[in-house]
Amino acid sequence: MLTITRAEDDIDAMLVEGRSFGEIEDFISDQPISEELKSVLWLWAWADQPLALRRRIVSAIGDG
Repeated sequence: MLTITRAEDDIDAMLVEGRSFGEIEDFISDQPISEELKSVLWLWAWADQPLALRRRIVSAIGDG
């Protein structure tokens, strides 16, 4: 079973590799863990995204 620490390590590796946020979201969605833990992982990855990208995504969501 995947632990939260192992998932965080996997996400950190993906971030270092320069994977897109969409790829990381797909990885998180595919994990056999609770929705609450998926939310934690999503925030973990989101916090590492460049501020400009976060603003652009939030703006696009707000326009939708």
